[in-house]
Amino acid sequence: MHLHEGLAVAGSILYYTLFPFYYIILLLVRLILILLSPVIYLGYVFKEATMIPVRVLAHFEALWYFLGAAVVIGVIFGLGLHYTMRVITVVLKLDRKPEPKHEPAEASEKSTDEQLPREATTTRDRCPKKNGSTASPGASRQDHDASTCFVG
Repeated sequence: MHLHEGLAVAGSILYYTLFPFYYIILLLVRLILILLSPVIYLGYVFKEATMIPVRVLAHFEALWYFLGAAVVIGVIFGLGLHYTMRVITVVLKLDRKPEPKHEPAEASEKSTDEQLPREATTTRDRCPKKNGSTASPGASRQDHDASTCFVG
C-alpha cells in the first residue's frame, strides 16, 4: 500500500465518520438562521435606511471635491496673508502705540472734573466730614461711603 492509497482510505473513513455530525451542525445552523430571520431582516432595513443620506450626498460628489479644494486653498492663502501682514507690521513698527500727548496740568484737571458726576466734583463732596456728618445735606449715605474718598 502506498502513501497515496493510505491517505485516501483515511480520508474516506473520516468522511463517513464525521458525515452525521456535519449534517447535524448544518441542520442547527439552518434552524438558527430561520429563527433569526426577522432580526436579520430588521438589520437589513435599518442599514438601508441609514444609507439614504449617504446615497443622496453621493450625488453631489463633484461639489464636495470643489468645496474641499476651496477650503484648502482658503486656509493656505489666509495663513499666508496673516504671516505676511505680521511681518510687515513688525518691520514697519506699526505695532507700537503712539506716545501720549502731554497736556498742561490745568487742562488735565479740567478733563478729570468733566468726567465726574456733577455732585461729586471735589474730594469734600465725596467724603464724610471728620465729625461724622456728611458733606452735603441732600446726598445719600451711599454717595458718601468711605471707599470713594481719596486720601492723599
